[in-house]
Amino acid sequence: MGRLVIDIYHGERGIDLGEWKRRHDLWGVIVKCGGSDDNHWNRYEETTWVEQVTQAHALGLHVGAFSYSDALNATDALEDAKQHIHECLRGMVIDLPIYLDI
Repeated sequence: MGRLVIDIYHGERGIDLGEWKRRHDLWGVIVKCGGSDDNHWNRYEETTWVEQVTQAHALGLHVGAFSYSDALNATDALEDAKQHIHECLRGMVIDLPIYLDI
């Protein structure tokens, strides 16, 4: 059987990862760390990012990250990726892949 990995973001505030681990044999999570909004050219960090990563690590889960890019061209997508790697992930322990959701 494969390993179960789910993605989560601020909308799953209060998700019980411990319950998911027990009931569904959860192995890892991909946590949204931030994103961009092309309407305002605003890059942001998720409000629950650190909390969700900390909870996952405490449960012994593997952790990856994703960032949402609302870029309209390759240049802006590259800037979003740089922000994702250099700002959101700074100092975080990540042992699963890092994704840019475009």
